[in-house]
Amino acid sequence: MSDRVQIKDGVDLSGLHISMIRALPFVMETFDRAGFETIITSGLDGQHSVGSLHYKGRALDFRTRHLPGGSTGQAAKDMAHEIRSCLIDDYDVVHESTHIHVEYDPK
Repeated sequence: MSDRVQIKDGVDLSGLHISMIRALPFVMETFDRAGFETIITSGLDGQHSVGSLHYKGRALDFRTRHLPGGSTGQAAKDMAHEIRSCLIDDYDVVHESTHIHVEYDPK
């Protein structure tokens, strides 16, 4: 597994919740197995919906435009599915139109 992850300029990871630090190796391994870089595009920064877990350090967004078919292609959908299968039920993994969103949201 690659031990590197790229972080888009301006991304704020200060205050990232330990749950997201624990999830990151699974996300990285999924991208690495498929032969693509893991690129974090949002952490505690950016504009998100009211109540978003990004603002609590419990969500990260990952770039998908560099995957075959771009962000809306089958590869991005497959990556989201694979990441979802690696994480426990307390995590939500959503294939968005521009990225894969991973959040820790225990019920």
